[in-house]
Order: sequence, then C-alpha cells, then structure tokens
Amino acid sequence: MTQMSMMASPQDFDPDYHWNFVRFTAQGRRFCVPDYLFIEGSDYFAAEYGLKSGSGTPTDIEVVDASTDKVVELDVSIEDFRSFLTVLYPKTPDAIAQISEEGWLSILRLSTKWYFNDLRKMAIDKLEDYVTRMGPIELIGLAKELSFAPWLAYGYKDIVTRPQSVTVEVAREVGWEIAIQLCAMREERRIPIPVPPPTDPDIEFMLSQVFAPINLRQSDFITSAERVEAERLAAEREAAVEEEKRRKEEAVESQKKERRYREAEEAERVKQIQEASGLERRRRELLDQAEALGDQIANHEYRERGRCDSQISIYEPERTPGLYDQSELRAKTNTQQFQRMRPEEATAEEKERRERRAGAESQRMKREILEREEARNCAEAEAKELAEEKRRRDAEEKARKCAEEEAKRLAEEEWRRAAKERESMERERRRRR
Repeated sequence: MTQMSMMASPQDFDPDYHWNFVRFTAQGRRFCVPDYLFIEGSDYFAAEYGLKSGSGTPTDIEVVDASTDKVVELDVSIEDFRSFLTVLYPKTPDAIAQISEEGWLSILRLSTKWYFNDLRKMAIDKLEDYVTRMGPIELIGLAKELSFAPWLAYGYKDIVTRPQSVTVEVAREVGWEIAIQLCAMREERRIPIPVPPPTDPDIEFMLSQVFAPINLRQSDFITSAERVEAERLAAEREAAVEEEKRRKEEAVESQKKERRYREAEEAERVKQIQEASGLERRRRELLDQAEALGDQIANHEYRERGRCDSQISIYEPERTPGLYDQSELRAKTNTQQFQRMRPEEATAEEKERRERRAGAESQRMKREILEREEARNCAEAEAKELAEEKRRRDAEEKARKCAEEEAKRLAEEEWRRAAKERESMERERRRRR
C-alpha cells in the first residue's frame, strides 16, 4: 500500500516545474542540469548528443535518474563548460555580469561549435570592446575561427590603415596573396588625391576569396530574432512584389477598358457621322425632288394652258343670219357662248386643284425637311455632348493616373528610404562589432 502511494501518475507532475535532467562529463567532471535549454537552444546539439526529441519544454514528464551511469561526454574544458552553463543556468542574479572577457570568449567558441545562435550573438555583443584592443593578426585568426565576417574585415582594415608597414610575419600569417592585395590598398591611399579608408564592403569585395566561405556559413548562425526579422522582411518584399504585380494588372486592365471605351466611342462617333451624312443626303434628295416636282407642275400648267387656248380657237364659222330664223340664231349663239366658256372654267378648276395638291405636297416636303434638319441638329448636339463628356472623362482619368503615379512614386521612395535606413543601420551595427 505504501509503495503504491509513493508511485506518482502523470497527472501529478507539475506542467511548468517538473523538468527532465541530462548528465554531462567534461574532463572527468560530471554535470547534471535540466535539458530543455539545450534542446531549445540548438537543434544541432540535441541531435548530435541524442537528447530527447521534441519541443524540449519543461512540460515533459520523463525523468533521467541522476544515479544512472548514462552521461553525455563533451570534448571541452571544465572552465569553458562552466562559463557556458553560467549563461544558461545562472545561480545568482548577477552571475552573468561577473563573467570575464575570457569567459565570454569561451562561450562564443562553444556557442559557435554547437550552434547556440542566441548565445553566440550575446557573446559577440559582450566582446565588442575586447576585440578593439586585439591586434589585427590575432583578430583575423579569431574571426576565421568563429566565421564572423565583420571582425575579419575590421582586422584587414586595421592593417591597411595603420602606419606600420606589412611585415613578413604579417604576410606569413594572413597569406602572401592576401598580403599583396593589402599592400595594393595601402598604396592607393598614398596617391595625391585623398582616398577614404576602405569600408567593410570594399574589404569583402577585394578579399572575396577569404570572405566567401565565411559568408556561406552566416545562415547557420541566424538567431531567433534575426530569423523573425528576415521572415518579416521577406514577407514585406513578397507583399511589395504582389502589390506591384496587382498595380500592373490594374494598369493593364485600366488600359484595356480605356481602349475599349475609346473604340466604342469612336464607333459611336463614326455612326453619328454616317447618320448625319445620311440625313444630309436625304435632305438634298428631298430638295431635288421638290425642285423637280415644281418644274413638273410648271411644265404641266404650261402645256394645259396651251391646249386650252388651242381648243378655244377651233369653232365652226358663223353663218349668215339670213339663212336661219331668229330662234335658231339665238340658240346657236347660246351654244357658241357655252362652248367658249366651258374649257376656260374647266381649266381654272383643274389648275386650282393641282395648285392645292402641289401646295400640300410642298408643305409636306418642307415639314419632312424640317424634321430631318431637326434630327440632324439633335444628333450634332448629342455628338457634341458626348465629345464633351469624353473630354471630361479623359481629364478625370488623366488626373486619376497622375495621382496613382504620384502615390506609387511616393510609396517606392518610402520603401527605398526604409531599405536604405535598414541597410545603413546594418552597416553601422557591423562596423561597431
């Protein structure tokens, strides 16, 4: 019963303060510490020394018994590993502040060896003043050992700018080819025209064969904060690319719409011109028809007048009154008078009827001409209104494009300015290191 009560179930373990422990040995000295900082600090270390895979958080419930003989052997010195553990597990609040420069140098070497990138960055910041007091040859050797390009550039620049010449010992340490290139840089600074000292990018460019393998390893030493910043910058660049792509697509689509609008407007204008031309041709045709009809009416009246005159002049000769009696003579006279009057009356009535018909036709043609003229005027007014509306839309579109281009230019300038500021800050940070 007592043994069962002493056995704890997984629910009895505290989720925050029940840690797994790992045992290390360095030069025969044994160490036993929680393993989660080693797992969280470096995936390489956890995989290399067979620590528990996973998140490495303190919520794991497995426990390594400190009395077991299973330990992780490390090929490091006791003092170096003690300094490393002081940063991971400080015993007092001021334990980290009491670490010496040699201790930080040991921490930097171990963090570089085991890829604890956050500790590596912390150690580099702590040693910023220390490296400025180092000689260039020692600094170059340390920078190559730790694969840190800013210190390497600082060491080479010190050789180029210092008054002392490049000695045989220096050339032997840095390499004869590198020494010749450094001497060439020193000679360039002696010409009459003042030449500023070389910058870190200049050093890296001139000595690219030295910096190339070191720069290839820089991605292995990215800290968590730098990785987050790099991801943020990559996301910003991707968003900027997508925004630029979207703006280009919108510009292309806007150009297509504008082209279609212009084509439709041009087709409408051509249609209106054709309709106006057709109305003008119809008006002229109607005028020609009216003129021809007037000529026909005039010719017909002239022919009718001539025919009536010829009919009036053809009558039988008058006889001698003595051959007829008085009543017959009076009847004959009445008949002749009737024959003389009837053609003239018929001609006048027909002429009046034709004049009325011609007048009505002329009025109808005039009304049709006026209607056509009014339609043409309306079409011209509508065409002018459409042209004015097009000019207004063109002006608005031009103003909108100008505003978009100005906004795009300002955004690009702001992005370039921010990029330059980040680049200058990065250069300043590297220079300080």
